[in-house]
Amino acid sequence: MKGRTTAGLSVALGVWLLGAPAGWVRADDGDWSPTSVPPAVLRAREVIASSRPAVTLGRPRAVVEPPPQATDASRADVTPASFEPIASTVPRPTYRAQAPDSVTPPAGGGVVPPPPPPVGNEIYNNGAVTPQAPGGPTFWGKCGDFFKESTQRRGGQLFQSDHGGDLDWFASPVSSPFLSEDPRALTEVKPLFIYQSIPSHNLLTQGGSIEFYGVQARVALTERWSIVLNKLGGISIQPDEKFFISDQSGFSEVWLGPKLTFYRDDCKNTVAAAGLTFQIPTGSSKVFQDTGNLSLVPYLSFAKTFGRLPNAFGNFNFMSTTGFAVSTDNQRSDYFFTNLHLDFDVGAQRRLYPLIELNWIRYLNNGHAQPLFNFEGGDLFNFGSRAVSNKSLATLATGIRYKLGGKENIQFGGAFEFPLTSQKDLLDFRFTFDVIFRY
Repeated sequence: MKGRTTAGLSVALGVWLLGAPAGWVRADDGDWSPTSVPPAVLRAREVIASSRPAVTLGRPRAVVEPPPQATDASRADVTPASFEPIASTVPRPTYRAQAPDSVTPPAGGGVVPPPPPPVGNEIYNNGAVTPQAPGGPTFWGKCGDFFKESTQRRGGQLFQSDHGGDLDWFASPVSSPFLSEDPRALTEVKPLFIYQSIPSHNLLTQGGSIEFYGVQARVALTERWSIVLNKLGGISIQPDEKFFISDQSGFSEVWLGPKLTFYRDDCKNTVAAAGLTFQIPTGSSKVFQDTGNLSLVPYLSFAKTFGRLPNAFGNFNFMSTTGFAVSTDNQRSDYFFTNLHLDFDVGAQRRLYPLIELNWIRYLNNGHAQPLFNFEGGDLFNFGSRAVSNKSLATLATGIRYKLGGKENIQFGGAFEFPLTSQKDLLDFRFTFDVIFRY
């Protein structure tokens, strides 16, 4: 019954439309006018017009939403084949289309509220980067940002050495261990042994030998700040002529101080640091380790990897330390020093490093502790001699450093060193050996 009624109404409606009066104008006729449209058609048009979009889309703006709740990993229906995305726990910007900045006032009147302020960085709105506002950060502001960053650790464990990027390509120096300094922030303990032969033409000793046995230590507070213990141990001296100096042993001076790695580019393997060493004469007077009060040693250290050869044959690493020691009194001698280190990483395996090192000390001012001495003690002694001003000691060392298993944790180093100048002080030749336990 319902079907017949529906069919009958449809036929009646069709006949009624086909039989419309001649005064009505159809859509395909010439002049179309709303006045000639029946009221039913006008109402239909209003319904259609009301369903059209009333708002246009403006430029997208970045907003940061909180991370959604992670999905339950125990759900059985979460499989790779279900293509169900796993919710991220990290907030990330989401771009949404906002209404245009100029909005047509509502038909009923009232005040149009201003558009909401952009969320995120305004210079990236609308897909274009606009210039920054005039008056960027000041010099002191940049310094403040640097020191704020330098007190934060970006990766790794607490007190861990800086292993960022390819910084593990470097090999630490071996000779002149108390003055040469690796610019990286490191945490390590380095047992150290030095055997040094005294020149036979030395008027006071006429030959003999010196031994140092001790340890160095470093603690990386962050990737930029570290504390360095340069010298801690004991010294023994056995002169051939025992008239002025007999066989003696005792504690050495203590050298320590802070170091700031102010530049590090782990992509280009370039590192630079500045430090200050306090040479504290708290050692034994029997081995001349108590001269004066104190020496301050500011220094700069630099390291760079270069000359990488093709076919993974190897690469070169350069390292240098430059500084000067200034006494706080007139008892100790003042000097300027430079230590240059060059090694070759065989096969780029970070394992075997043949090396060559050049060390130079230039005495600037005489001390007043030893009026009879016309020589000094290099990095082992500060005699405070009165006849060493403007004299220089240059030495050349060749050796090797080996990293056990190609890792940074355990390393061995050894080097033979001999003087290049007529001024030899107490160094006829020297052998240095160390073991590094690095974290």
